Amino acid sequence: MDTSYSASVSSLNDDTADIYIDYLCRINQKYSYLSKSQKKIANYLNDHPDEISRCSITSLCKKIGTSPSSMSRFCQMLNYKGFSDMKFCAEKELLFPNDTTEFNTNDNIRITKKKYLNLYTTVLTDTLLNIKDQYIMQAARH
Repeated sequence: MDTSYSASVSSLNDDTADIYIDYLCRINQKYSYLSKSQKKIANYLNDHPDEISRCSITSLCKKIGTSPSSMSRFCQMLNYKGFSDMKFCAEKELLFPNDTTEFNTNDNIRITKKKYLNLYTTVLTDTLLNIKDQYIMQAARH
């Protein structure tokens, strides 16, 4: 793993940093650092974001075609304690979506920073997922 990326991510880990970053956003943030088998899990979860709430680790792994131990390592890569922790967060997000675009004057500075982080991470992730490589190459030539 790229140590500069690790250092920048770890500097964000004060008390509740990850609470404001949903699990799909975490997947997209770390996607380029995932192994081939972890990318298989990530792709499935991106394509079926609510599937995690309906399945046990065993049944989800069967659908994906991976092992429970690979799923556990994947969860830990995303800074979850394990599958149950990731599932809990995913279910919470389905029930109570985090609207990061709504800033509140009552938010403290840390919450405001996390909302900005989540907002810009989402924008950048969406851009990276939707931009075609040929456009980047074309821009680099000019």
